[in-house]
Amino acid sequence: MPALESHIYDVFQQYSRLYELRNEGGGELSADLQKEWIEVTFTLDSIFSGLYSSEPQSHDATTVAHELRSQVPVKYLRVPTDTDVLCETNDNFFSGKLQDISLGGAYVHSPVAFRLDSPVRLTFCPFRDREPVEVHGRVAWNNPGGVRKHMFPGGAGIEFDDEDPGSGNLEDYVYELVEDTLCRAHLI
Repeated sequence: MPALESHIYDVFQQYSRLYELRNEGGGELSADLQKEWIEVTFTLDSIFSGLYSSEPQSHDATTVAHELRSQVPVKYLRVPTDTDVLCETNDNFFSGKLQDISLGGAYVHSPVAFRLDSPVRLTFCPFRDREPVEVHGRVAWNNPGGVRKHMFPGGAGIEFDDEDPGSGNLEDYVYELVEDTLCRAHLI
């Protein structure tokens, strides 16, 4: 038996494929693909919220990590998190909370307003025994008081720079969040 249930690979790969198609189509999908999108995002939401679970698995952590990285695409995947983050803009320095993160960006909850399109540096400690991760980006959109996205508290969507030097550590962090979630759901 593989370390990770094979249908879970399919869910992550299907999400990545549909995300790319949606972006290529200007945010739109055909009716059939929209139905598929709803199903796959529901499954991922269930996994990340802790509602999806299976029987406990026994696994070798090294094998799982290697298998996860070779089979599960995370380029577009937004992973929920609740991590303290330091935010630095041209005119302010304050703390916030990462609500979700991907390789391309993050949602940061903060009582301090972000100015649209302003550059921002985010610094956070992914895990206690690790070096802090620092990423640079820009404020892509604002969500004051949770008006734009009701599921999130007030804050902003940050789009990371493509050539960010923290991206290797960021990728490690995203994979470790996915691995932790899958372990808690007994999927690995």
